[in-house]
Amino acid sequence: MPTEKFKSLFDSLVAKYNPAALKNWTISPSDDLLIDFFHFTDNQGGGKSKDPNDPAAAAMPPEPDVDGNYYHTVRDITWSSYKNILLKNGITPTAKRFYSMSDGDKKIIVADYINKTKKTTSLLINCALAFYNWQGSANPFLNKFLVNNGIQNLQEGIAKYGENVLFDMLMSERITYMRALNPRYALGWSRGCLCFWKLFGDSKKKD
Repeated sequence: MPTEKFKSLFDSLVAKYNPAALKNWTISPSDDLLIDFFHFTDNQGGGKSKDPNDPAAAAMPPEPDVDGNYYHTVRDITWSSYKNILLKNGITPTAKRFYSMSDGDKKIIVADYINKTKKTTSLLINCALAFYNWQGSANPFLNKFLVNNGIQNLQEGIAKYGENVLFDMLMSERITYMRALNPRYALGWSRGCLCFWKLFGDSKKKD
């Protein structure tokens, strides 16, 4: 859960957005952040999406699924991300493989997101950055966060505020940022952020 300084804010946001409506609210933290990240993203999306209003719809697989539909997102992973990351790992992505995505393929995607966001010595903070990349608009948000809080980078933020408080600062400002980014998805994004905040803040913080 959030540190004492942020608890009242967290509770007020929970009352406003009701994240308990999502499966991710009930995930119990394990002793492995990477496993938690895998389960979180799987529960967050889980199925297949062909929503034409989603920005991911700009890149569709070259072939339809067995039901005749084209899906741009499977298990919360877009075709664009899936294709690029598998190619980087020497694997040929196909539409069929994407639509029936295995745990093994998803773990490759998750590992890539975590690895490319190793900006600090804190796995907790790096997981938060990976989550923002997963949602989108990570860099604009991070740049704004650094300016707002008078720090050059997040490692400096850890030294200045401590890992726990920095994590809470990131999560609270992320919710504000995402709400303003696109009102159409504000509720879903806010709920997702609150679920992430709860899960990764519960038992992963260092004393």
